[in-house]
Amino acid sequence: MDNKARKVSDGIYFNNRDGNRILFYDISKEEYVKINSLITSGSFDAEGKRVCFLSSDSNVYCHVYDENYDYSQEGEIHFGNKVIGGYDFANDDDDPMDDYGHGTHVAATAAWNGLLKGVAPDAEILAYKVLEGWGWMSWIASAMEDAFLKDADIISMSLGDPFCLPDCSSDDFISKISDDAVDAGMVVVVAAGNEGYEGLRSPGTARKVITIGAVDKSKNLAYFSAIGPVVWVDEDGSRRVSIKPDVVAPGVNICAAVPGGKRSCYSGTSMATPHVSGAVALLLQKNPDWTPSEVKAALKNTASDLGFDLFEQGRGMIDISKAIQLNGKQMVAEISDLKYDDSFDSIEIMGTAKGDEFVGYNVYYSEIGREDWELVCSGRTLVDNSILCSVSGKVAKGDYDLMLAVEGKDSSSVGFGRTMFFEEEVVPSEPEKEPEPYRPPSEITNWGTSDVEGRLVLALEEKVLDEWRLFNSVYSNKFILPALTSYDLSSLWNSQNVSVDSLGLRSQGEFRVYAGLWDDSGQVMIDSNGKKIEAYSKEFRVVS
Repeated sequence: MDNKARKVSDGIYFNNRDGNRILFYDISKEEYVKINSLITSGSFDAEGKRVCFLSSDSNVYCHVYDENYDYSQEGEIHFGNKVIGGYDFANDDDDPMDDYGHGTHVAATAAWNGLLKGVAPDAEILAYKVLEGWGWMSWIASAMEDAFLKDADIISMSLGDPFCLPDCSSDDFISKISDDAVDAGMVVVVAAGNEGYEGLRSPGTARKVITIGAVDKSKNLAYFSAIGPVVWVDEDGSRRVSIKPDVVAPGVNICAAVPGGKRSCYSGTSMATPHVSGAVALLLQKNPDWTPSEVKAALKNTASDLGFDLFEQGRGMIDISKAIQLNGKQMVAEISDLKYDDSFDSIEIMGTAKGDEFVGYNVYYSEIGREDWELVCSGRTLVDNSILCSVSGKVAKGDYDLMLAVEGKDSSSVGFGRTMFFEEEVVPSEPEKEPEPYRPPSEITNWGTSDVEGRLVLALEEKVLDEWRLFNSVYSNKFILPALTSYDLSSLWNSQNVSVDSLGLRSQGEFRVYAGLWDDSGQVMIDSNGKKIEAYSKEFRVVS
C-alpha cells in the first residue's frame, strides 16, 4: 500500500500517494484537521487506517452496502484510490473484501473508472460488507451509522429483507432507519427486489428512499422487477398504501467488474440500483447544495414514461441527461402514502410539498389513465411528510389516480399517487392476469475460481401433492462456464441449440423451470466454492 502514516504524541499524520489529501487525526480531540506538510516516513498501521476513510477534498462519496467491493483489482482499485475505506460488519474486521461478486459488480456500475466506465467514474467509494449470504439488520444499521459519521453523500443498497414478504411495510425497522439516513442528509438508493408481483422487500418500501425497478435494454419492464404498491396495516388498525417503485433503470444483462480482475454480466434490480446511485453522484457534483428530496424530485420529474403502470415503473426510466440540465433549487412534490380509516369513508393523503420560494400546492384526482383531473384540495403552507389532504365523502369509493402539483416562484414540480378500495378489509392479492409464456431462470453462475465444463440442462417441473416432479427435460452440447461468471440463459440456450419451448407444457397445473450445469454422469456440477451451478424460475400456473 502506498499510503504512509506516522504516529506522533497526539495524533497521526497521513497523506495518500498523490499527495492531494493531507490530514492530521488528533487522537485526543477525535477529529481530522487538514495540514499543509507531507509526512512520507513510517508505516500505515491499523490505527492510522482510519484516516484514509475521510478526505479533505470535495469528491462525492458513494457507499455500497452488501457483500461489497473487490478493491484489490491490480492496477486499478485498492484502498486509497477508488475505494478509500470501509468495514466488514459481517466478520467484524476492517477488510470488507467481496466474497461473492455481487458487491463488486454494483460498485463498478456506479463508479468504476477502469476499462469499463461506471456512471460516475470520478466518485469514490467506502465499502461496507453487511451480508455473508445472510445477515442481521443490525449490521446494515451499523453501516448506515458509520456512513453518517463519515459524511457520506449517497447510500446504495442492492439488498432486501427476504422474510418480510408479503407483509413488508414502510414502517418496519430497516425502512425507518433508511428514512432516518435521508433525514440526516444522505441520498439513499435501494433496489425494489426481484419478486415481481409478490411485492417489494424492505428497505425498498421506505418512504423517503429512491426505490429502483429494472428494465432491459429495449426499455421493457424486467419480468422479475418487484411491483407495488406497498400495503400494510398501521398500529392503529388503519390501512396504509405507499406508491413504489419510484423510478426504473437498466437492470438486465449489465456487464461490470467482478472479483479477480474479471468482467461478468448480471441481471436484477441490484444492477439497476447503482445506475441511479451514479446518476445521483453526478447531480450532487453539479448541485452540491441539493437536499435528498430535491435530488429525488429531479430524477422523478425528468424520468421517461415507458407506458407501464405507476406500480410497475413509478415515474419511469431515469434520464440523467435531462436531470443534469436542471438549474437551481427544486420544488418537491411527493405523495408518500395514503391512510384509510376502518370504514374507508375517509382518506388521509400523506406527502411532502415544499421548496425554496414555495407558493402553494394542489391535489387532484382522476379515473385511472384518463387524466381528467378534478381538484381535491389546496394548501398554501409547507408540508413535510405529513397530511396534504383529508378527504371524506368527496371521492367515491374506488381506485383513482392522484396528482400533487407544487408551485414555487420560479419553478414547479408534480408527484403522483393512487387511491385503492379494499373489499371486506382484505389486502389485495396479485391481480388477475392472462397466463404468460413460462420463463426460465435468468442466469446460472459459476462462483468458483476454476472453469467448469458440462451440459446445460433445462427441465420443466410440475407441482403434484406439494412436491415438485420432473415433467420433461432437454440437454445442450458441452460447453465451458468460466470462473466467476454468470451466463444469461436466453443467449446461452440459443447458442447451444436448446430451447425452453421444446420442453412441452400440459394444459393446466403449477410449474417451474429448472436450469443447471450437469456432468456426464447426470449430476449437477459444483463449483470450487461448493455451490451448485443451478437455478429455478419463479413458479407459474397454467389454466385451461
